[in-house]
Amino acid sequence: MIRGAAVSLLTLVVVGSGAAASPRNLTPPKLYGEFVAGRAVTVDPGRWTGTPTLQYLWERCTTDGSICKLAPDLGDEHATTVHPHGQQGYDVGVRLKVGVTADHAVTFVWTALSPVITAAARPQLQTKGGIDPYTPPRIGMLLQPYFNWAGAPRSVTYRWQRCGVTRCVDIPGATKLDYRVRAADIGSRLRIVSTAAAGGGSASASETTKPVR
Repeated sequence: MIRGAAVSLLTLVVVGSGAAASPRNLTPPKLYGEFVAGRAVTVDPGRWTGTPTLQYLWERCTTDGSICKLAPDLGDEHATTVHPHGQQGYDVGVRLKVGVTADHAVTFVWTALSPVITAAARPQLQTKGGIDPYTPPRIGMLLQPYFNWAGAPRSVTYRWQRCGVTRCVDIPGATKLDYRVRAADIGSRLRIVSTAAAGGGSASASETTKPVR
């Protein structure tokens, strides 16, 4: 009896050692593309052990990633490439992420959040303001203009300039939205230029003060 039990145990060990291991992710998946509405966004599933069948779960997220929702309209579990929608309220201004799993496992390996999806057209200025065009600024005054751009631009930059009668010259280091008037500005008009860039190119808008006194 003891000898038979030993043979049975050996058989179980041999059979068990032949069972296939669950696939493991070796390098994380990632997204690549232009991240522009209507243009392709593709997921690289990363490297996995074995030769598993992979499935994908697409989600839309807020810009900070705090809220994500399933996006089955972008693509199903077989979709490795999708085309973000350009309609208002869909994908312009959101970020995407994808969960990848192997052989219908419960656990997903997630990509990092994509950059913000921008519109295919150039950004459009919606509103601007904050600069009094009639009252001359004075030394020490904090100028606080604003520019609101449509199209979810990927970047918005600012540069302040001193302007004479015919030309404007950039002020070194003055690249923030706010600007405090300096003694070197006396006699010049101050101009801020805001440039927004999106998938369809870039656009600029400006505001200019009266000469500083």
